[in-house]
Amino acid sequence: TDARSYKDYHYQIFGGVLQSQILCLDDSKYVSNTFNAFVDLSLELAPSCRSIEDALTHFTESETLEGDNAYKIEKLNKYVSAQKRLSIFSAPNVLVLHLKRFDFLRARSGKIDRHIAFEDTLDLSPYLSEGNKDTRPLYELYAVLVHLGHSLYSGHYIAFVKTADGQWYEMDDSAVRAVGAADVLRQRAYMLFYRRRLCKEQAPPPPPLESSLGQRNSEPDNKR
Repeated sequence: TDARSYKDYHYQIFGGVLQSQILCLDDSKYVSNTFNAFVDLSLELAPSCRSIEDALTHFTESETLEGDNAYKIEKLNKYVSAQKRLSIFSAPNVLVLHLKRFDFLRARSGKIDRHIAFEDTLDLSPYLSEGNKDTRPLYELYAVLVHLGHSLYSGHYIAFVKTADGQWYEMDDSAVRAVGAADVLRQRAYMLFYRRRLCKEQAPPPPPLESSLGQRNSEPDNKR
């Protein structure tokens, strides 16, 4: 991606940075840290996932690299077992969460249609990178996108949006009606939009490209 795109208003509003850390488990204790920009997070819905918090926990949990998927330390020219973990290095001003409800490998409809619980507030603290000095990243829900239908090949989208005075509205093409917060929270969301409680001027900006994006590793990030 052209680096200039990370400096536009879209990125300043929606942009954050993910940290991918690989910790080698042998005696070398090599650590690799790679940083990548994002404007939304796509969350897998594992069978045990029942809430947005479950999905974020699954997204940031450690993965063991071993066997055929072992990590290669180029400097030592050897493969070793390692732990890999994604975490949020820089939280965005507006957080967009995409729930991966469509699965081409599912036998029937290809859609995961169960309700995934979400609240009108979200705390990203448990999912931040270790040592992150960000102030407590609290978010408030302000929009929800819903896919109606049982197949990834058809359906209809509607949206729920909260106005500045706290009133929720359902947007269904040209039809608009006021709804309660409870109606919104029971939806089978496809995308969730959260805005940070801190005003834009106070929220920590995305780290500069020179220090946060691209590779900044203790050891080059190479996998088999």
